[in-house]
Amino acid sequence: MRILLVTLFFLDRTYVGALRWRRLSKYLHELGWEIDCLTLGPRCEVGKAADFDCDVPGVDRVATVPDPGWLRFEMLGWLIQGLPTARRLFLGGRYDAVVTSSPPAMSAHTVGLCLKSVYGIPWVADYRDYTVDATIVHRVGRTRQRLLRGMERLYLNHADIVIGNTERAGRLFMESGAAGEVVVLPNGADPSDWAGLEPLRGRGKFRMVHAGRFFKGRTPEPFLEGLRRVRDRRPDLVDGLVFSMVGPFSDRYNGPHAPEAASAMAKRIGVADLIEVVGPVDHPTALRYMLGADALVLFNILGTEVPVIPAKLYEYLHMRRPIFAVQEPGSEADRILETSGMGFGVGSLAPEGIATALEGFLVRCRGGDGSAPWVEQQAVTHRYLSKNLAARLDSLLRARLPGGRGINRGDVAVEIG
Repeated sequence: MRILLVTLFFLDRTYVGALRWRRLSKYLHELGWEIDCLTLGPRCEVGKAADFDCDVPGVDRVATVPDPGWLRFEMLGWLIQGLPTARRLFLGGRYDAVVTSSPPAMSAHTVGLCLKSVYGIPWVADYRDYTVDATIVHRVGRTRQRLLRGMERLYLNHADIVIGNTERAGRLFMESGAAGEVVVLPNGADPSDWAGLEPLRGRGKFRMVHAGRFFKGRTPEPFLEGLRRVRDRRPDLVDGLVFSMVGPFSDRYNGPHAPEAASAMAKRIGVADLIEVVGPVDHPTALRYMLGADALVLFNILGTEVPVIPAKLYEYLHMRRPIFAVQEPGSEADRILETSGMGFGVGSLAPEGIATALEGFLVRCRGGDGSAPWVEQQAVTHRYLSKNLAARLDSLLRARLPGGRGINRGDVAVEIG
């Protein structure tokens, strides 16, 4: 059985979308699938996976098209070269299904729509972001709004399976009138990614680590303010504590744009001696910092209309470290932490609220009786293992092969397992 996977960033190991499908592809291969991948590269080329330094088991051939820059987010920017290249792959062998993963939907899913129309094979449209109306429509002109909405209706009307990566996304696709089966497959995590890696600890007796990007809506400033207040009240709780910030500081949203900005922020607040600014690192190094942590920190209050679940949350859950989360109360991510037994936190950006919650968190982690301050609910955390998510996708795909049960239209599955 063979799948053609169309996703833009498969060869970039640092990109969340690449990690998602590299993991799923590995486990789909164990379940009997072979995968060819159409993705971005330096030039138009079709070859064996090894020719592209692609070490994902089960990925046989890779076809690349050049990155068209900003046009990658438009329907024609990637489509002009992507469709002819996909046709070359089809001429070289038979496929049982095509899977397209967005963003950007206007490129990837349009390729899937065309391939389904021409070859009549099942099409899976994987959305790692929300529907058009929930994300970008308010930022573009009316003509483009109509185009985007019209194309999305085509995708939802013709895809055999529509995948959302959160429960809220699944509900939005149902409300938007998806004709095929709507399922939820979170980004998930694969512990084999860090098997054999040595933890990075650095200085400090108690290390709290945040791994991921900071930008305007996700800033460490309220946390640093709260940390200072905890030290003022309970200096014993921060004795030997180091908060390590691992990841880039983006100016994409006019936020702090360099590690120096974070250091200056910490100095202004008065906690420069309690922080370590690591800056951008590759994914294995970030995992090593997580493994060396005594606690992990999550920031997920973005001040945007669409709540998201940071992909690193799923890795955090399987690091078996207590998680201090600053995030929207009652959000999907908040419910995941609560039911997993791994999370503690606060639903406010107010420094005093963070300080109160952080003080209680540190008391449990550092001032308790030595027992673990968390109790993992494995029945919950195992839902988010990439291996289990791939098994779910495998069953969905097999049901659409000749002799399967066909398309279960209008069904939404929000429970994973």
